[in-house]
Amino acid sequence: MSILAVVPTAGARSATLQQTLRSIRDQGMADLDILIVTPVSGEELVAPLADRYGAALASDPGSGLTAALSEGLRRASGYDAYLWINDDDELTEGSLAATWGALSSREDRVLVYGNVEYVDTTGRHIATSKLGRFAKHLMAYGPNLLPQPGSLARTDAIVAAGGFDDTLRYAPDLDLFLRLRAFGELAHIDRVVARYTWHPDALTVQYRRTSLREAEEVRRRYRGPIGRILGYPADLATRLFVSQASRRLTARARSGSQQAPA
Repeated sequence: MSILAVVPTAGARSATLQQTLRSIRDQGMADLDILIVTPVSGEELVAPLADRYGAALASDPGSGLTAALSEGLRRASGYDAYLWINDDDELTEGSLAATWGALSSREDRVLVYGNVEYVDTTGRHIATSKLGRFAKHLMAYGPNLLPQPGSLARTDAIVAAGGFDDTLRYAPDLDLFLRLRAFGELAHIDRVVARYTWHPDALTVQYRRTSLREAEEVRRRYRGPIGRILGYPADLATRLFVSQASRRLTARARSGSQQAPA
């Protein structure tokens, strides 16, 4: 068993990057390697943390987050499993033991995901994902509530599915999840596997409308003729749901940040 954990970062969030790396290394997995993908301009800031946590460095191609994930996948040859986590998110204690245990227990499983706790920039709890195993069914016509942070996938399945679509900026995870369905089971485990930091300057929050449009385009790729027709009202409902949910989470995150001591 071998796992590659890919952490894309611009290098500016050194404090949260350290927390991310610590949460990975604290998993205590023997055959776990960490790869930080960062622009050349960020290597000087990232290198000390890479040394401290035994992580390798790779150069970000410089064409967006998804291209950084593709660079990580290119270097994942020979690893059984692949995960990626952003530089302001964290794995929970025992996360990888749980996801790897579930993934390796059945050969037909290609991805395992759990629940995710949403926190604000002070670390205060604001919400927890609750949809569980129904998320994989909903994402083809509704919002993508299948949590990416903490999910673990078979590397060969990602490669067989075509890897990441570098033309996507906001929804590469949704696109990959939808394609992975053809290669095996997307399995849910009922435990919190990661903490996701929700803050107003996150790409999918700041550019919500663009993100929603891209997700709609991704879902339409995998619908048949009838599904495309039926999908339009579903897309409209999804826009309303996601916009309202995002506003509520953003309000909670801002409230917590304002209450935090200076």
